[in-house]
Amino acid sequence: MTGEGYRELGEAAWSWVLGQVRDEEGPWLPEVVAGDGPPTGVGDILLDAAQDCGDPARAGVLLRAARTMADAIAERAIRDQAGARWRFTAHRQDPPLLPPGTSWMQGAAGIAAFLLRLARVMDSGLTGAPVVDRPDQWWAVPGRLRLSQRGSPDRMEAAGP
Repeated sequence: MTGEGYRELGEAAWSWVLGQVRDEEGPWLPEVVAGDGPPTGVGDILLDAAQDCGDPARAGVLLRAARTMADAIAERAIRDQAGARWRFTAHRQDPPLLPPGTSWMQGAAGIAAFLLRLARVMDSGLTGAPVVDRPDQWWAVPGRLRLSQRGSPDRMEAAGP
């Protein structure tokens, strides 16, 4: 598959996810994705879409859906003196309960990034909260929200004069 093919497939998946978000009684997106795994990626997509949406009412629906994802994550947190972590299940594994992980995809690193981003959005609003660029998904982040587009001091130093 070509890069364009992957882009088209990704955009089709994005459209499907956003099409599942409704401002009415469910079942809808949270029930679809909040099964056994973390809904972190979906929450992040919803934040991207909310921050990029020109319609304030629709942006509000998307933000509420992202918060629903975050609430599902918060309900599953294991908290103690060591911090917070999550355990999920993999039905093809015996036993199915996975140990806590630190990874981006299903671990504390990705979950923390999503929760911290949501906190920035809630504190600064949809247009005031920047999005940290990630090499694998810079194209999905609205340009006006990318730190590299804002002249982040870290990026400017790395780029040189």
